[in-house]
Amino acid sequence: MDNIKLRDYFAGLAMQSLLSQKVSGANQPPNPQGLAKEAYLYADAMMEKAIAKVPPPKPTPYPLKLNLPEKL
Repeated sequence: MDNIKLRDYFAGLAMQSLLSQKVSGANQPPNPQGLAKEAYLYADAMMEKAIAKVPPPKPTPYPLKLNLPEKL
């Protein structure tokens, strides 16, 4: 999953939580633009933590040694 998709996924999770908090006991529906901005603020914070914990991939050794028969 690339970073853009992961950020959107995190924003969706944050938005679910924010909606559940704002809708319970509210007299009017939440502002969609404000809710989206707040969800992406949470998503950005989650991205910082997620990226910090993932070590960079190890490079592939070159040249690769393949065990292929000499004649096909």
